[in-house]
Amino acid sequence: MNVFTFLVSAAISLAAVQSAVISHDAVVPFAQPTPTSVSQIAAVNFKPQLHITNGCHPYPAVDADGNTSGGLNPTGSSSAGCKGSGYGSQIYGRSTWYNGVWAIMYSWYFPKDSPLTGFGHRHDWEHIVVWLNNPAITSPEILAVSTSAHSGYTVYYPPDSDYLDGNSAKIDYYSVLLINHAFRMTSDAGETQDLIMWDQLTDAAQTALEDTDFGDANVPFKDANFETKLANACQIYGRAVEYEGVYAFMYSWYMPKDETLPGLGHRHDWEACVVWLDDITLDEPNIVALSASAHSGYNVYYPPSSSYLDGDSAKIEYSSSYIVIDHSLSATSTAGETQDLIMWDQLTDAARAALEDTDFGSANVPFKEANFQTKLGNAYYA
Repeated sequence: MNVFTFLVSAAISLAAVQSAVISHDAVVPFAQPTPTSVSQIAAVNFKPQLHITNGCHPYPAVDADGNTSGGLNPTGSSSAGCKGSGYGSQIYGRSTWYNGVWAIMYSWYFPKDSPLTGFGHRHDWEHIVVWLNNPAITSPEILAVSTSAHSGYTVYYPPDSDYLDGNSAKIDYYSVLLINHAFRMTSDAGETQDLIMWDQLTDAAQTALEDTDFGDANVPFKDANFETKLANACQIYGRAVEYEGVYAFMYSWYMPKDETLPGLGHRHDWEACVVWLDDITLDEPNIVALSASAHSGYNVYYPPSSSYLDGDSAKIEYSSSYIVIDHSLSATSTAGETQDLIMWDQLTDAARAALEDTDFGSANVPFKEANFQTKLGNAYYA
């Protein structure tokens, strides 16, 4: 081993030894850097504010040397020992293009998640995703906000004006009875924290967040989780009815644009698939057929190949086969991600009214009253 290699190896080894798990109130946050890139500027401009209904206040999880928070046992009141760090708190950010829109994930760390004394667990990570049309334009727009809740998400599309303070989403950290904490949007103002983006963290801090075991909580923006969390933060809409002697489940997805090439396409896209079941009263209903929307028509799979199914879950692909042809759905043998499902009858009255009345331009809501039965007729397999 030459001298240079030895010195580098020794420095790396020393850094690894120096990183440690330290007291939750000893972690020093990163100061918010001056943003220099389009993505960093957008992240600062749309930085959310956090309101605490109950439980811990947010704390920094890692310092510049890679030391991480040891968290707190769920003892005492829900906020005992964690009413705020003397060094100040931290909000973590990471952003990317996802399905044609700009996703900014904002994450907070809490030393414990304790809904009641003695209940809960050490460490909590919660996050939101703010979906923008384009961070590079003069006035980017918030298309939707997704808030983490018990391994799933609540999606606000679009968010109510009361839930926004200019460009800042107002987020509430809360718990109900014995259920662990979650996020929701709120009309109550909150506080902001210094923002540090993933690409602004030191190598030691990134490595610590990648490798540290936070128990029942997980770092949403680390490499192993980031893309999966974004996929889950989207929404799938459902509506079901008996049709021609079988049962039809229509599942619909919304995409903010349908663009095959830069500048080619249109704002908004709605796509849907229909899963046809023989009898939902059976212990194990059978999938009779699949219908996937494609250019105002449907690709029908009757019966669907076993490779297109993962148990009872149909595997659906969103793609554009040709440069100038808009996107469509098709069955696929490739595994995908699931999203939080909201059924038509579970939507609020305001959400249903918005879906009925909103003009989505070249796209239309397949499961609203004016379209549902017609779409089922077009998708029917027999």
